[in-house]
Amino acid sequence: MDKIKKILKIVSDNTLRILLIVVFGTFIVYVTNEDFRCYLLKSNIDPNFIIGIFTILALILSLIQSSYDKRFNYNMALIRSIEDKGLSVIGKLLTFKQKSEIILITLKEHKKAITNKELYTDSNDSLSKRDIDDGIELIGSYIDTYFSEEGESWNTLQDKINKIATYNLNIVLNYQANIKLIQDGTAFTNERLDSIDTYILETEEINKEVHDLTLKMRDNIITKINDSKEKIKSSFNFKV
Repeated sequence: MDKIKKILKIVSDNTLRILLIVVFGTFIVYVTNEDFRCYLLKSNIDPNFIIGIFTILALILSLIQSSYDKRFNYNMALIRSIEDKGLSVIGKLLTFKQKSEIILITLKEHKKAITNKELYTDSNDSLSKRDIDDGIELIGSYIDTYFSEEGESWNTLQDKINKIATYNLNIVLNYQANIKLIQDGTAFTNERLDSIDTYILETEEINKEVHDLTLKMRDNIITKINDSKEKIKSSFNFKV
């Protein structure tokens, strides 16, 4: 039973090819076998039979080419889609990496400003989350759909960025609120500002982890894109 099912599947998958072989074989017999031609004449079959053969051949070849073109175009569109989604994810990973570096720089600059009793302006707008939040849900859906094996790393990366962003928020806001006391050299206690050394040490470690994680995810995604492209391209020689 299984053998019959296997044969039926092969016939079903190769219907057009089988028809092409049958029609082409009939054409060869017609051209090379005089008895066959005589039989057709005696049977009052239209002598334009040869024209019909050519017509059927052309039709079958057209159907085969059309099927190939449709699948080829579909596969090419799939490749472009995977590449586009992968590049979008990689772009966001680089944004996370850059944000981590900016936060570390900002914390260190605030430490320097506090030590030197200076005014520091956050020219990098480090408190803004626009670069992180922009399209974040869409990127998450791309990862879930196309690169699900990176889902855990993606969540870990977001947690790390959120943690150091909170450190940065604490320092920037408290620095701004106490800038007059800092510049005047007035002694005061502030829980957040007093924790800046700890924040910097932790952010340095997290920044390194973010750097390594984003590059690892980038490489994994590039590998996944290339592997997917190879698998899809290998199917270009598909059956009709």
